[in-house]
Amino acid sequence: MATVEISQDLADLASKQATLKGVTIAQLVSDAILEYISEQQAIDRAEEVMERIARGEEDALPWTDVKAELGL
Repeated sequence: MATVEISQDLADLASKQATLKGVTIAQLVSDAILEYISEQQAIDRAEEVMERIARGEEDALPWTDVKAELGL
């Protein structure tokens, strides 16, 4: 378990949102942190792929080819 200090304004917003969602503030904050971490990991993976493409280690398909392959 960890303790995080936040401003009173943010604490008030979190409390209101938690009440609206029917969850505890701790759960609301935990969910927000997990979502943030997940998004950051996705960004990191995308950046790694872009770096491999830039180095010529991986190919990128033109959007027209992707659409054609999917029948769009």
